[in-house]
Amino acid sequence: MISLRTLGGVAVTLLDGRTPAPGALQPRRLAMLAFVARSGALGISRDRIVSTFWPDSPEEAGRRAVTQALSALRSGLDAPELLLGTQELRLNAEVVTCDLWEFERAIAERRYEQAAALYTGPFLDGFRLPNAPDFERWLDETRRTLADRHDVALERLARAADGRGETLAAAGWWRRRLASDPLSARITAEVVRALVASGDAAGAQGQARVYASLVRQELGVEPDPLVESALQQAQREAPPRTERPSSPATVLTAATAPPPPAVAERRPDAASSPLPTTAPEAAPTPQGRWLRFGVAAALSAAALLLVWRAAVSNADRLEHAHVVDPSRVTSDDGLELDPAISPSGQQIAYAAGQPGRMRLLLRQRDGGRAVELVPGQSGDQRRPRWSPDGARLLYQANRAIWMVPALGGAPRVVVEAPADSAKSAAFPTWSPDGTSLAYVVGDSLVVSALDGTARRVVMAEPGLHSPAWSPNDRWIAVVAGNRDFLYGVVGNLAPSALLLVPARCDIQRSPCPSTTVGEPTALHLSPEWRDSRQLLYVSQQGGSRDLFGVEIDERGHTAGAPVRLTSGTSAASVSVATDGVTLAYSVLQLQSNVWSTPVATPGAPVRVTNGAQIVEGLDVTPDGRWLAFDADRSGQQDIFVLPLANGRPGATEAARVVDAPRNDFHPTWSADGQWLSYYTFVDGQRRASVVPAQGGVSQLLLTGPSKGEEYSPVWSADGRAVVYWRWLNGRYELFEVPRTGERTFGSERQLTTRGGFGPSFTNDGRMAYFVSTGEVWLMPAERDESRARKVYPVATAAAPTLSVSSGRVTPDGTRLIVKANDGQGDGYWAVPIDGGRPRLIVRVDDPERPSPRLEFASDGRHVFYTRLERSADVWSARIARR
Repeated sequence: MISLRTLGGVAVTLLDGRTPAPGALQPRRLAMLAFVARSGALGISRDRIVSTFWPDSPEEAGRRAVTQALSALRSGLDAPELLLGTQELRLNAEVVTCDLWEFERAIAERRYEQAAALYTGPFLDGFRLPNAPDFERWLDETRRTLADRHDVALERLARAADGRGETLAAAGWWRRRLASDPLSARITAEVVRALVASGDAAGAQGQARVYASLVRQELGVEPDPLVESALQQAQREAPPRTERPSSPATVLTAATAPPPPAVAERRPDAASSPLPTTAPEAAPTPQGRWLRFGVAAALSAAALLLVWRAAVSNADRLEHAHVVDPSRVTSDDGLELDPAISPSGQQIAYAAGQPGRMRLLLRQRDGGRAVELVPGQSGDQRRPRWSPDGARLLYQANRAIWMVPALGGAPRVVVEAPADSAKSAAFPTWSPDGTSLAYVVGDSLVVSALDGTARRVVMAEPGLHSPAWSPNDRWIAVVAGNRDFLYGVVGNLAPSALLLVPARCDIQRSPCPSTTVGEPTALHLSPEWRDSRQLLYVSQQGGSRDLFGVEIDERGHTAGAPVRLTSGTSAASVSVATDGVTLAYSVLQLQSNVWSTPVATPGAPVRVTNGAQIVEGLDVTPDGRWLAFDADRSGQQDIFVLPLANGRPGATEAARVVDAPRNDFHPTWSADGQWLSYYTFVDGQRRASVVPAQGGVSQLLLTGPSKGEEYSPVWSADGRAVVYWRWLNGRYELFEVPRTGERTFGSERQLTTRGGFGPSFTNDGRMAYFVSTGEVWLMPAERDESRARKVYPVATAAAPTLSVSSGRVTPDGTRLIVKANDGQGDGYWAVPIDGGRPRLIVRVDDPERPSPRLEFASDGRHVFYTRLERSADVWSARIARR
């Protein structure tokens, strides 16, 4: 049985305790599931689904997309009977339960109290589906319709309670109704009358004052006299209070009133103090800023205490939390990343622009003009971090860490750029008392005082980034792996691990044991402490990038499973204010596809693949007839093949070759076109694999424990070996695994000792490879390093200076196709292998559609590469109790 929750968010749960497959939780598929659920027993046509979710696709392609999506839902939820009908589709009520159906049934049967209990928030609250305007319009209309029905139910409950003389309960229902429309004079007047009738004249006067203040502040007009008139009339007519005892079903108690979210104070001793020391905030509403102020002034202290005591034992647990009131803060051109919300929750600092030249900006969370924090400073300004007192900001730029006053002023260096030009000081975070910082240099997590003294290394691990220091000064959370997702390529899909290490540790004195919060089986990003017991972060473990939280116990171990706080947000980073409630986060939308350009004569680039997908690795057969690429069409990276015709897509659609339950990357063809090699992730490490090109059973190249990463395996020209590279002794080296049979392989042997990566082969078996960035060597077919010779760069007076980042040799062995920068921008160039002037094939330096990845392919006639389309904005939201 499957439970579909659509009110107050969106969630799919298998009631037998199993976890749905990530492909079923892809945002578009969740949206389709809710779309069909809303149609109820009548169902919805396939044509309507196509026009709503694939409006720009040809009719046949849209129908195929619907069929694939429905198939993924059935398989991912292990429910072959999930849907009924062929042209008119509806969910099978014997397989699925849905809170929306229960809510609408309760409304129809006038069971309004049950309906009010079921309505835990707006329909698909917080859910977004970019590039689907018809769906967004339908979603807005559905939200309004259901919210209106909920409002009607609350008003009928209030009037029924009043008719029974249960004035306290009536006041509670009217207050809940006011939550959705706090500026309504009519509803406020009803609240005032009910409060006076229940004997709470002070509360009624306070509610009237709140209404008047809100109207003046938010609308700039005088309040409607209806409220004051209702207050005066109610006070004149109020009889002595003789309210009958209320029935358990209607009295306003902690069980029926909407409890406030817990506000966990973020202070060093928060872990030892399970109860909040400040008054809790009001229940979450779309007008949360108004209602928080209004309820705080209007509710009596006794009522607040009653609700708080009932809720406090469980409300501060993440399992009872979700994110509400999402609001876009920025919508400018370019990317807006790295939002850091101030301790007060009123301001947001963030990085804006294009990667490599981003600037730090500051703006009010509620709107206003953005102000540049460090005007005039060169370099890429990233990762702002507020001091605990909100007076200063740390950030990284020019391989160093800087500090600047929050209200403006001259920046000063806090951590100098390392002497080793290959390293940077980056990813700063403050200690809880604001006297020290943690940061990363190379692969080391370092802690020091602000003046650079008391320096110690807390952790050494490849790829560390994004540390976060816990408020109780006990732990530092840090990510290991895939820095490039936000701080390099921006969009790299490799997994990463989320770790905790003791903040007071020093590996030069004793070992510093770390604990794993997030296994390296998915992308984890941006740890942020909500308090000393709760760690928030971004993860792709559920299929899409969303906000998660996890409880941390006294030993630094996870106390329970991670809790998903959002669905379908495409989040990239998160920051939380001192109240533990107010959030700022970035939403990063990514899409990359394959393009081609002729090598011999200049020509306009041609788009080869289409769709809302991310392609990273690709290869083309030597005859140019087939393209292989990886793509995340189903929420995970799989391997596809596509027929080609003169550098363009052929007559048939791409076919999925590898559909394993994990991410697969970087396919390469064997020379005969019969096999593909690629790498997959096993226990967080890249492992070389092979599969028949027509599909079938895939297998790891090497069995047994991994000896290390096996990057981007490539077939030799004769198909008798596979070559890959790994990091060894401070540089990449090439390794070869011989093929001993159709599906058997021998032991690996090391091919290079002076460095090697990025191999490619000529038809006669010679291997071109990089020794270091920009330096290409050619090894004979026998693959003897001692006989290799450098083929690029060579001294040619007429040749322009190219900074080469990647390259491939053409199958005929006459040219290198390289990706390079000539000082004017990035592009692809043809370089004669025995010297000569490089010739530009195509530039790919358009900031709106860059080509940041190093991977590309060429059959000698066309060059195939990816172009990235991306947007990123800053959003704010709140954490509230479900």
